[in-house]
Amino acid sequence: MPPSWLDPFCAVSVQAVPWNLAGNAPAPQAAADGLAIVIFSQAAAKLDVHVTLIGSVYAYDAFLKGATLSGSPPGLRSPTYVVRLGKPDSIRYAYIDSYAAKGAAATTCPSEPLEIHTWQDSVWHPVPPGAHATAFPAVYLQTLPAPTCGQIFRYPSVTRASQPPPQRVDAPRSSEIVAFVNASGDVVKTYVYRSSGVDYLDTAAALAAQRSSYAPGQLLCVPVVGSFVFRVDFKP
Repeated sequence: MPPSWLDPFCAVSVQAVPWNLAGNAPAPQAAADGLAIVIFSQAAAKLDVHVTLIGSVYAYDAFLKGATLSGSPPGLRSPTYVVRLGKPDSIRYAYIDSYAAKGAAATTCPSEPLEIHTWQDSVWHPVPPGAHATAFPAVYLQTLPAPTCGQIFRYPSVTRASQPPPQRVDAPRSSEIVAFVNASGDVVKTYVYRSSGVDYLDTAAALAAQRSSYAPGQLLCVPVVGSFVFRVDFKP
């Protein structure tokens, strides 16, 4: 049985922070000319990976060939790779476009953008690459059209929040449930992100998250898959 936190949409994921190539250090987005990227995999330990990068103006493809991951499935992780941007732009989102394990056909993932935060604001920090790490070039894909819906990307949102029936609790408690929402707005999976400390309360919160209604995420005004953190507060 795979761990409940595994993403149902793609078996490979990416995290990135803005990077200054000359100083080999984290940088604010406005001063970054690159990205520090780490690839995570649920199974394959060696991958060719296409990462799509979405900026304020341009979209890029970063191709990491033969990325080697270590650890134990499903928590495999690559070293930190450095990606060099071809045009001045602030990269705001990244997602896995496709990946291929050695000897296997390429798998295309649904677009599932994740926001890129600065080093200081990110809950995830890459291991700094070596001083002589080779920077992979990001290939320009296109200039982004002006989104008619007013924003390049938005995460899924809840449109009708279901509430669990009253529960017996000894003190105020909260459960945070991640709901994976497909491009049609349907919940395909949930997991407990932050537990209340009481199993039956977490179960009630997860059921409420599943029974709620959602608007899917959007990328350039097109529905995409994503996740939403659903919180339930329990009071005595």
